Amino acid sequence: MLPLTTHILSALALLLTILTTSVQATNDICPGYNYAVWHGPPQPSRNGARQFGVVNHNCDASATCPPGNPCTCSSFSCTPNPATINGFINHENLWFVCREDVRMGQCWFFNHVPGYAIEKCCRNDGKKNKERGLINDEQFEAINATNTLLDRHIEEYASALKKRAGDVVLVRERQKREMRDAEMREMAVGLGKWS
Repeated sequence: MLPLTTHILSALALLLTILTTSVQATNDICPGYNYAVWHGPPQPSRNGARQFGVVNHNCDASATCPPGNPCTCSSFSCTPNPATINGFINHENLWFVCREDVRMGQCWFFNHVPGYAIEKCCRNDGKKNKERGLINDEQFEAINATNTLLDRHIEEYASALKKRAGDVVLVRERQKREMRDAEMREMAVGLGKWS
């Protein structure tokens, strides 16, 4: 009887770990990126149209667009047909390349409404912004340093997910502190706040 009890307890512990990790993973928005593009639930009053916007890693709003086609919003750029969001242009007119990621997550409650799905994860494209003459060399280097940090964050987060839920929480807390520090370094060279 003892082995059966042990197996049941082990199975329950494993299930709890998986569920805890899954909940944590969905609440972590785009680890390794500056921003995330979200879409809200369909709005019946607007014939089912969805609203789109941009949030930082804490689901704090950075930009929103009216319900409807996100490709008509000045904050986004889209691919040709079939149209999909491939970029975000922030309040400083800087380009952030956007793409899907397996760890996009979800903003469970945004503006006190549940169910905001993440469509894309976005990162500052320093090279494109430099080519467009929007940033100087010092700003380019600061963006590259941030992107190197964000590359490490992707690897660390994936590794933490393979371990246990507590590791994910600790890793994301540290990463968010590092992101705040990186944001401050970028602001010190004249780049704007991320939210």
